[in-house]
Amino acid sequence: MQGMIAAYARSQSADRTRRGRLHKARKAACLPWAYRAYGYRYSPQHAGLPPRVDIHPAQAAVVRDMCRWLIHEPWTTRQMVKRLTTRKIPTCTGQNTVWHVASVRCLRSNPISTGQGHYNRSKSGVARKETRRKFRPRKDHDAREPRPPEAWIPITAPALSSAETFANAQEQRKHNPVKARRASQPPSQRYRFRTLVRCGQCALHRQAARQLRVCKRYESLYSCCAGKDPVTVGRVERCPSRRVRADRLATLVWTLVRALLQDPQAIVQEYAPWQQGTQGQPGQQGQFHDQ
Repeated sequence: MQGMIAAYARSQSADRTRRGRLHKARKAACLPWAYRAYGYRYSPQHAGLPPRVDIHPAQAAVVRDMCRWLIHEPWTTRQMVKRLTTRKIPTCTGQNTVWHVASVRCLRSNPISTGQGHYNRSKSGVARKETRRKFRPRKDHDAREPRPPEAWIPITAPALSSAETFANAQEQRKHNPVKARRASQPPSQRYRFRTLVRCGQCALHRQAARQLRVCKRYESLYSCCAGKDPVTVGRVERCPSRRVRADRLATLVWTLVRALLQDPQAIVQEYAPWQQGTQGQPGQQGQFHDQ
């Protein structure tokens, strides 16, 4: 009974806090969106003065450079990540020395840099349903669901770039995936086991890479860990694992699959953890490991 009462009290307190923040946000007395907004400096309420948001000069210059790189270069997100990491520009939190692709993508598409935005656009949704087995069980199963537009709260902030520049950047951002699809290899030449084999040292997916032989006349397909490129995974150090010939790895994988299909009991043992994982329970890893 005490646990039920405590849970009810926590839910009531969270609901009152949420309604209080919404009320203050409508009066521009609370700026929760600016706590970690890149390009801005949040000053809380002090000595009777209301909270305010000022432009962070160094971070604002980075946001403007991203728009310029996207419009005039034009650069992809990966190229921007490499440039930011090479220049040793601090990240949003300052805790990591390597920029992540998702962070740069969010900064390029955030409309608050034009001075106009909306608060209360999303809410906590239902638990996510895993569509495939993961190497490590998820700790956060809550998804974000969009709210109706009438529930949005308009907010204003000092503009980092003009609305025309932001619109041009978004238009150019739509063309980048089209170019990437044109440059990608056709399905007949893609690596058959891509993202299906994990590295035995850092547990990341292994991907294919073509490399010339010593004679510089022929090239071979190799399977390498995604951690070889820290820019892709947002890590500081590279994975120490070695590359493996793709044909040799494919032979080993097919041998293991053939042995698994010949033993029905092993299939049942592999299916049980997967069934538990789909029901929200942590399951075991069922993908192949390359030691």
